[in-house]
Amino acid sequence: MTQIDKSPKKLDAEPRQSGQAAVEFIIIFPVLFLILWSMIQFSQMYQAKTALHYATFNAARHASVRSGTFDAAREGLIKGMVPYYTTSAEANAVWSAEQEVRRHWDDEELFCINRINPTNAAFLDFGDPIPNDNLLYRAADIGASGTNIQDTNLLKIEAVYCYPFLSIWNSLEVMQDIFADDIYQSNRQFCQDKRTSDNRPTVAITASSIVRMQTSIEDDWVEDCN
Repeated sequence: MTQIDKSPKKLDAEPRQSGQAAVEFIIIFPVLFLILWSMIQFSQMYQAKTALHYATFNAARHASVRSGTFDAAREGLIKGMVPYYTTSAEANAVWSAEQEVRRHWDDEELFCINRINPTNAAFLDFGDPIPNDNLLYRAADIGASGTNIQDTNLLKIEAVYCYPFLSIWNSLEVMQDIFADDIYQSNRQFCQDKRTSDNRPTVAITASSIVRMQTSIEDDWVEDCN
């Protein structure tokens, strides 16, 4: 007599799960890639912003002992950005980095600096050049510019760097909101639709610095971020 096997049979799950891992990988890979890319991009931009903060302070300090002129501030900013542009320990690396900064400023116009204080109105109040001597004994009367002569001798500049952005999106608004202080709307306008020579989009990174003047201040500022 033939016996019938009534024991439960074990279902083979392998055929049902075939290709499941590949589907899960396809779904999760874009998310992981965006997270990784964002971490790399944010770290690079944070490094650039830190370098710009140092360079802006160096520009203000450089100008504070040279009558607050635009040329002095420009040289200070260029010198301050050299460490960021230096990529090797070779003997001519520093010189090459400085030439690259100058090329990005002069040819590609990726940098600009604004003088926030003293304002043009302050020169009408206190003359050109604005005196720097005996400030302790000068009258603290506030002029039409809204400042007195002591506050006018605080040199404040703002620098804008159009950072070459490794963008995989068309919109850079998120990065603009995070890295641009946006004291003036012209910061974004200066870098708007601006691309490098290798067609990379840019995002505005800003930094500002305040230094007390050590000399009288001349009104020769020739550039702003418009």
